[in-house]
Amino acid sequence: GTRTWTARDVGNLTSPETTPQSREIFPLALGRSEDEGGGQEHGQEAAVEVEAAQSSDQDPSSMRYLGIAAALLAGCCYGSNFLPSTWIQKHTKGASQDGLDYVFNQFCGILLTSTVYLATYCCIKRNRRFVNKQIFLPAVLSGMMWGIAQSCWFVANATLGYSAAFPIVLIGPGFIGSLWSIFFFKDIYGRRNYLLLAGYFCLAAAACTCIVLSRKTDDDLS
Repeated sequence: GTRTWTARDVGNLTSPETTPQSREIFPLALGRSEDEGGGQEHGQEAAVEVEAAQSSDQDPSSMRYLGIAAALLAGCCYGSNFLPSTWIQKHTKGASQDGLDYVFNQFCGILLTSTVYLATYCCIKRNRRFVNKQIFLPAVLSGMMWGIAQSCWFVANATLGYSAAFPIVLIGPGFIGSLWSIFFFKDIYGRRNYLLLAGYFCLAAAACTCIVLSRKTDDDLS
């Protein structure tokens, strides 16, 4: 019959005592069974699990620098994703001033880009992709919440202006994320850290208030 492989078995395949030959050949034989069909699929899944375990053994310092670089790139892209629609609203004669009119176009671009990323990932992995089935439903719910928030952000940009809406909206995710870290994930703890976090949000709220008050209205321009 087919043997059921546990997390300990997969870990043994990536241990230092395991020879390079067994790492390459043994996972492909995990699914070979004379009694059941579909053994090849089981073998591919086990091989992907082994590959994921091997990737976790990379140098923590290099992964940290990679994470910082990815965060900086994400910040640059995220901070500029409303620029095209805002530029059209400000500089194109007759352009719609309703932020919701630009939601469909941006979401189409997101869908197209995500499809390209997925196809590229599958090609790099030679179709041996790693998909965690347990996060499928939470990922869909997260996408729905993100879509609602992004649509509201378009309305805020059109109503408050780009310079005022952006800092106000960005404080919200940090505040909610910090609450999750304190009460659920327990990543933030200790009186000193609580005081530092409270001080940061007080300064951020004061900065946003100053930005909103300094924004010129149509009455001021006239």
